[in-house]
Amino acid sequence: MVRFLPALVALTACGGGGDTNTNEPPGEPLTCDVLADPDFCWAASVDEAYACIPEADSSGTFDATRSTCTLGNGITVVFDEPVPEDPFADSADDYLWSFTIRDGGGDCARFVDGDTGYSLTTNSGQASTRPYGFAGSTLECPNGDEYTAENLFDLFECEGAVLPGYGYSGNVSWQLLGGPDGRFFLFECT
Repeated sequence: MVRFLPALVALTACGGGGDTNTNEPPGEPLTCDVLADPDFCWAASVDEAYACIPEADSSGTFDATRSTCTLGNGITVVFDEPVPEDPFADSADDYLWSFTIRDGGGDCARFVDGDTGYSLTTNSGQASTRPYGFAGSTLECPNGDEYTAENLFDLFECEGAVLPGYGYSGNVSWQLLGGPDGRFFLFECT
């Protein structure tokens, strides 16, 4: 399962999106060039989150409650709510992925999925998304800069760019889209 910016999910799931806006979109346009920039705030935040978990330590096991996954080198992923046994089951459709990655020095990164968007918080601050209009989305960077795509479908044509989002597969193999080159999963828990 892959989830992109929030308005696209609303469109595909419900056949419609958020309110239609007649005002100018907030911030700068979210374009292919912005998404391809390695210094773009989403890419920088994702890189920082991936740095919390070295690839060699990215596999682990759940505790009995499926609320904590212990990875290599003492790194843990602590979930706000227990992860469903089968994240793809109909009964798990409403599960919102919210967790904190902790290393020996404390909290390293936090991801929160909400009804109208999601956020990724690292030591650099919080990058967050929210729907904009019928088919768009706004991404707010840790420094307060905002980027808005009025129609997310236009961005599927971008070469070398990845829309902000996340995905999971299997028991729980979890990824942030736009991660470092050559690395797919942020962590895997069984």
